[in-house]
Amino acid sequence: TVNTPRLLIVSLDPREAEKSSPNPSQRTVQGVRESYEETPQWDSEKDLRKHWYQTHNLAWFLLKSFSKEIVSVESIMGHFAHVNSVKCSSNNKGGKQGPGKMFKNCMEYLPREIEILEPAIIVTQGDKAKNALETKFGSTVRADPKLNLNNYPKIKVISVNNTRTLWIHTYHPSQRQGFYYKMNLPRADDYSLIVQKFSKLLSGPEEA
Repeated sequence: TVNTPRLLIVSLDPREAEKSSPNPSQRTVQGVRESYEETPQWDSEKDLRKHWYQTHNLAWFLLKSFSKEIVSVESIMGHFAHVNSVKCSSNNKGGKQGPGKMFKNCMEYLPREIEILEPAIIVTQGDKAKNALETKFGSTVRADPKLNLNNYPKIKVISVNNTRTLWIHTYHPSQRQGFYYKMNLPRADDYSLIVQKFSKLLSGPEEA
């Protein structure tokens, strides 16, 4: 039996604070978990193109084959971790992305956060998240011919804590041109098969 791999999704900057709920405690990790994880309000028609729904949807695609408990998008909660490239919010209206200086200032924190979380699978959403990983792990790309990733140039095997880690880069679901829905979502089943194959390879010896 293959254990469910540790999945980490790396996104951009946090959304704007709720105007109706200015309490700072709701911006903590525990506050966000209580608001958006433990008491979710999914409306599939309305949420289909929302970042948070699609984040869970992709996590479900990637992990559903590993556990009988993961039977729906709702049931994926608690089976993956999520971090932001930027650790604070610029509170731009409509969730507009923060300035580049914020991402530059926070780049040094993300690599260590990833090392602590020790993911087997990393999904980056958007180029700013990808750039943050490349600052630390871009030089650790590993050849893994057994995965046959020739048709998937945005999927790589990197080394995190001297351990093979699968890195899947995607467009951000909120990207205005909708490239995530055109390029990534249609390949979700392919990503799932790659994750399954990679997880089986993890039990094998590390390449020299």
